[in-house]
Amino acid sequence: MFLKKIDLYILGILIINVIQAIFTPIIEDEAYYWLFSKHLDFGYFDHPPMVAFIIKIGTLLFSNTTLGVRFVTILFSVFTIKIIWHLIPETKKIYAYSEVLFISIMLSMPLFNLYSFITTPDTGLLFFSALFLLALNSILKKDSFLNMLFFGASAALLIYSKYHGGIVILLAVVFNTKLLTNWRTYGAGLFALLLILPHIYWQYQNNFVTFNFHLFQRAGGGFRVENIVYYILGTLGVLNPALVVLLFFGFVKKKKFFTENKFLFQMFFGFLLFFLLYAFRSKIEAHWVAFCVLPMSILTYNLVVSNLDLLKPIKHVVVISVCIILIARFAVVIDLPLKTEFHSRKDNYYSTISKLAEGKKVVFINSYQEAAKFSFYENKPSLSDNNVFYRKNHYDLLDTEHLFNKADVLLVSNLPASFYDSVQVALEDPIFYRVMNNYPVFNKLQATLNNYDLLNFEDVGSAHLHIFNPYDYEIDLTKEDLPFKFSIQISDAHYEKRYFNILKVEKVEVLKPHATTLLKVSWNLRQNIPVGKYKLKLLLRSGRLYPKVISETYEIEINHTSS
Repeated sequence: MFLKKIDLYILGILIINVIQAIFTPIIEDEAYYWLFSKHLDFGYFDHPPMVAFIIKIGTLLFSNTTLGVRFVTILFSVFTIKIIWHLIPETKKIYAYSEVLFISIMLSMPLFNLYSFITTPDTGLLFFSALFLLALNSILKKDSFLNMLFFGASAALLIYSKYHGGIVILLAVVFNTKLLTNWRTYGAGLFALLLILPHIYWQYQNNFVTFNFHLFQRAGGGFRVENIVYYILGTLGVLNPALVVLLFFGFVKKKKFFTENKFLFQMFFGFLLFFLLYAFRSKIEAHWVAFCVLPMSILTYNLVVSNLDLLKPIKHVVVISVCIILIARFAVVIDLPLKTEFHSRKDNYYSTISKLAEGKKVVFINSYQEAAKFSFYENKPSLSDNNVFYRKNHYDLLDTEHLFNKADVLLVSNLPASFYDSVQVALEDPIFYRVMNNYPVFNKLQATLNNYDLLNFEDVGSAHLHIFNPYDYEIDLTKEDLPFKFSIQISDAHYEKRYFNILKVEKVEVLKPHATTLLKVSWNLRQNIPVGKYKLKLLLRSGRLYPKVISETYEIEINHTSS
């Protein structure tokens, strides 16, 4: 036979995932990453660029369809299975049921099922992590120049997929210290660095926006017990709690098994421990532990074939798990009255918005996912208006926003307000909308607070603002139809308490294109803000739109509050 038994199982999984990809509606994050692929670059606001290239290849083959978005993901998932199977020693594959057992274990892990047909940065993380482990295994067995290049290239592709790949690389080196005595390891590192230089240069051009977002804007907030609890429960859920318990049993009770699989245990628990420690600082998303699928699958398989008394319990676990997962996979395809990403806000929702727009451009308030889904379904440009109550995203970096400046647009919001009209879509949430003429685009303005002691922020004070206008057009702050107003936001570390205060501008100006304007502003805090340390941001609003952040975050300390 040309195909081995394992290949036939993998082929079956491939066919199932292709069908699943075709009939499963696009989800919000996938639409956002599809937007990346429409603007290929060496970096993006939230992530490195691999996910964009994955989608671009698929859409070139199958156009802007769900299969196009997911095709390379499907290939990556089956190749990941093949690589993991290759990493298992041949002595562990002598049993008649080996292939069935291995495939069953893989299919009983919820996270692997999800990323076998849904495209996210974790798609590349899983595949290139498997490839990296294969390269590591190769260079440890044979110290050659080609294996050095293989090791370096897989490490670079892992970083290009998701920054969590850096943890995988670090752990692999820490738990294989003999690599540090081999010059080829440093050669591989240099080769990897050369390969990721374009991404580093992109980050430099964009003020290292991705690192700043993940390390400072998204993270932080201090210790919270619920973050630890959510991390533990989420990890158990996405990896399959029964398999985790079984693996922990092997770790504690089977000393010989631990010794034989020490490196895989170290990678598995090392990765989990890293994010457990990180959870003391910030909230952890459950899917961040996706890498653990790889060592966990090998460890679980090796544990069972080394201890055949575990065969019966593992059968019960995988049968129940696979059945539940298959039901869930079927449920996301059919129309059900559920409020999941798979069942709400599909093509009819966005076609209704398109009709309401009557040819006008569409701007979504605080929803980059909705803006991206609209563009995916309607093949029309859209924009996410990101104000102070939302986070910045790749729409803040795109160079297409100028197309919306001074245009008549349809504003779409997720929340009701007196400013908006509404229309109900069958089986969907209502659409809140409003036509806005002469829509202003100014979110890329860069304001810097100068000549003021922020460590002793007074209730009444003044300072100078340097405002750089990076656009090719001027921004007239003197407009009366959509008046501009400066303000500040003072908030605690968690952004649970926010204080807003209008800034009085001494002389209103017109901001010339590609020029810096100096403005003198003053404030008089009207709220009774308790003494303490806070974060301060400069804001600018136009008309009835909510204000946008136009500065970096400043650390301030208020020593005296108004009475």
